[in-house]
Amino acid sequence: MDGTEFYYKRRGMGLTQEELAVQLGVNERTVRRWEKNDFTIPEGVTQDLNELYTSFGERVLSSVDLLLEQFESVHDGAGQSRDDPDGRPVVEIATFKTPESHELAHPGESWTQHKALVSAIGMVLAGEGFSVRFTSVTEQ
Repeated sequence: MDGTEFYYKRRGMGLTQEELAVQLGVNERTVRRWEKNDFTIPEGVTQDLNELYTSFGERVLSSVDLLLEQFESVHDGAGQSRDDPDGRPVVEIATFKTPESHELAHPGESWTQHKALVSAIGMVLAGEGFSVRFTSVTEQ
């Protein structure tokens, strides 16, 4: 893995260099150097990053599955589905409006990773033909 791939995987998961450094047990400066291709990324680090990336993707897909199950249970096919002007069914995703509200609900979890997760879920749903609406919540 080169620094460019490393960078895009980190960013895709919504992690800062500092957050990823903590997860990998290295200095933030080391992450920065890997991304600039100043240092070769050790195989063990590549494997760890790939596992984090896979885990993030699995979390996205399990969240999509859960939202679709909820959607189907609410919209039983009896014409109760809300559609957008183009006729696509609308799925609403609740998200936190501020880092503080997110921290209340999910102590210790990354705010930037939450935003990346919500964005990825929205993209998958849009790719499946849904119109996605994001609803901000300020508290748990």
